[in-house]
Amino acid sequence: MSPEQIDFRAEGDDAWYSATVELDGDVLRLKYCDFSEKHDQILKAGDFKSLSEIELFEDRFRPASVQAQDSECSKVLEGDVVCASSTFENDDLRFYDALVDGVEYHEHARKQGEEEECLCTFILYWLHGPKAGNLTATTIGQICQIQPSGQIDPKVASFLKLARERFLVNGSPALISKGNGSPNMQHKKRFLQCLKQTGYFQYEVFYFLSKKKPVFVNLINETT
Repeated sequence: MSPEQIDFRAEGDDAWYSATVELDGDVLRLKYCDFSEKHDQILKAGDFKSLSEIELFEDRFRPASVQAQDSECSKVLEGDVVCASSTFENDDLRFYDALVDGVEYHEHARKQGEEEECLCTFILYWLHGPKAGNLTATTIGQICQIQPSGQIDPKVASFLKLARERFLVNGSPALISKGNGSPNMQHKKRFLQCLKQTGYFQYEVFYFLSKKKPVFVNLINETT
């Protein structure tokens, strides 16, 4: 049984790639689909320098997007956020998120014995990547539908849990604070030391990790 594919937004070019993950102890191997092993990304749970860094890494994962089909183009609506492909130099194909700014619907073509062909045009406003902030026209073949964010991949979830535990045990209290000048920094340091000494630290770590706060994403920053 082949590993389940997920979407991962690479840090280098900020593009989305199909990937699979393997977890071995505290080491996560990220394997990019259709790329050789030399492009694999190896991460250790203890490598993160702050909790916010762990959260940012978590935000780079999501369920695999699904290619939109010609016969289902009516499901791609104005206002939808989609994952769309764009070609760059040397036929380099990359995927970035875009807002469907408008749709020009046309009657589909269908030749005898052949599948339905969508002739509609989709106007995209790119949300990130080299074309961010620009409008372009594209076809249904370049659009993938983003799937609802449900439960995160179990291997990724286990790795993130371990990363948070490692940081809370070994991380610097200064990084937990919102700022080095915070008057609460020393209090947090003493609080963690007290938990370790009294034996309640493991319980508090579990309680902290069991909490999940909402993440709000500002898709478009309008300027006036």
